Amino acid sequence: MKTVGLGVRLFLFYTLLFLIGRLSFFLLNIQDSGFDIALLANASVHGLPMDFSMAGYVTLLNVLIVTVCNVFKFRGLSRVLLLTNHFLIVVMGSFLVINGRLYSYWGYHIDRSILEYLKTPKEAFASANFFDWGIVLLMVAVFIYLMIRCYRYLLTNFLSNYEVNRSASAWALLLAGILIVPIRGGLDVATMNVSTVYYSSEPYANHLAVNPVWNAAFSLTESEVTTFNFTDSQTVNLGYRSAYPVSKDTSHVEFNKDCNVVFIVLESFTANVVSSIGGIDGITPNLNKWMHTGLSFEQCYASGDRSDKGLTTLFTGFPALPNARLLSHPNKLSKVPKLYEGFKNAGYNTSFYYGGNLDFANLKLLFSDGSVDDVVTGSDVSTSNKGKWGVRDEDMFNQFYNDIQRLEQPFFSTLYTLSSHEPFDIPEVSYTSDSLTSDFYKAIYYTDSCFGDFMDKLRKSELWENTLVVVTADHGVKNPGNLVLLSPRKYRVPLLLTGGVINQRKRYTHYCSHTDIPLSLQQSVLKTSTDRYDFAKSIFDSTNSNAFYYYVLGAGIINENGCIVYDIKGSVFLVNTTENDSISEIMQKQLLGVTQLASEKFRDF
Repeated sequence: MKTVGLGVRLFLFYTLLFLIGRLSFFLLNIQDSGFDIALLANASVHGLPMDFSMAGYVTLLNVLIVTVCNVFKFRGLSRVLLLTNHFLIVVMGSFLVINGRLYSYWGYHIDRSILEYLKTPKEAFASANFFDWGIVLLMVAVFIYLMIRCYRYLLTNFLSNYEVNRSASAWALLLAGILIVPIRGGLDVATMNVSTVYYSSEPYANHLAVNPVWNAAFSLTESEVTTFNFTDSQTVNLGYRSAYPVSKDTSHVEFNKDCNVVFIVLESFTANVVSSIGGIDGITPNLNKWMHTGLSFEQCYASGDRSDKGLTTLFTGFPALPNARLLSHPNKLSKVPKLYEGFKNAGYNTSFYYGGNLDFANLKLLFSDGSVDDVVTGSDVSTSNKGKWGVRDEDMFNQFYNDIQRLEQPFFSTLYTLSSHEPFDIPEVSYTSDSLTSDFYKAIYYTDSCFGDFMDKLRKSELWENTLVVVTADHGVKNPGNLVLLSPRKYRVPLLLTGGVINQRKRYTHYCSHTDIPLSLQQSVLKTSTDRYDFAKSIFDSTNSNAFYYYVLGAGIINENGCIVYDIKGSVFLVNTTENDSISEIMQKQLLGVTQLASEKFRDF
């Protein structure tokens, strides 16, 4: 019977560890919870089944060790369990606290997607604020110390009186069988999954209920390529055709044949800091000024929420689906249309500039297929003006400007900025504000000033008259407003087309997406076929107004009628702001149809 008692104590110990882990998550994300103790209690109650499941797995490991030691009458059982569980406490304790801190940046728990970023650890940890992470490490140390003391109180004395014998193996095997019940989440047909502990329409409440260790372990067992199966093929096709009608669009704008294209992708430039399109004032005076020229868009949305997803969509037109990362599958990447390839085939000189390291997240793959003549990174620029991510924007804009003056025309050239990425490692700037004082706003202001200087010089150069300048962001961010991961405002980004080739000024208010940009540039500049862009429409087409966006847990659609968000892991619609049932049904079919078809396309590439 002592074997059963040992198992019960271990099970209760690890359940306690996960409850304390949830408390640390709660404290590290106090900005989301508002110190709502009732929320913590409610999430803990609903999350208990998943805590029990993970505690069951860990207890089962211990029971198997006990069984082996009993069978072979190994007297060192107590020490083996001590070493095993101290190791587990250190690993899981560190993971729980670090996961809580990263959640405040990402808005979701750690899963297998982090593995791709860890291939370049310098860039992966470039966003770290050392004071902030010093606090995290202190919390990790305190967490581990308390749990080791708790383990010794509950188990060390108990194990000192435990005698190994073969007859105890039968009790161990019985206990192992019983543990299957909490591990699978009960006796129902459905086994434990993330949706089991979802109980609220508020994403943070659901994420607080999820056991991060269980979630990470489960993500490692999932297929790297997920094909979604929301509905039948007929409904999928209806939803897709509704979102992307086959009727010929005649709304696109045509630019001068063989005009140069300068593509500026601004890191983390959410539309919410651009006052001319509804953002707060005083952060981006230069972009605001330029948004009043040429063709600007109020309702453009990034397809994804990270840099690699943003760049991939901007240069391929393929949506940033969860668990469908083109940069992890070079063979699939080779089968999607590419914006650079279109311009290269049309006789353009092509180049890409970035002050950092393109090995991060496999970004180099986007520009290594022969369609980009010159790739210039931070290592190619002679300067000491560098931050954690690489050469700061001021010097990269200067290098970019000087180089395009010498390029053979026509050219298609991109500059991707980096200084407005965490940890916002920038020079001193003259930015002042009584309320918007964070480093994020200072970094945005700095990059905006670099952008403004570049544009002023370009407008005075001979290139201007035959150049189209396209400006957007790679993705949005949660600030200002501490937006939740699924909020459409988090994905809204500026989009501007200006330059000497544009002789009109117009503000578009319909909805479009990053997936639409490659198709639109190819139509408007090259006048070539865009049939391969399956999930895109012209950004100028006001009759087809919608935008899709994706995050690690789900998908959203937004247009003039409202926004609908579907949680893929929870298999539930979390947000629906439409006011008409028939419109809601159409948008739901569009969202699920487009997402499922895109996942099937990805599978078949």
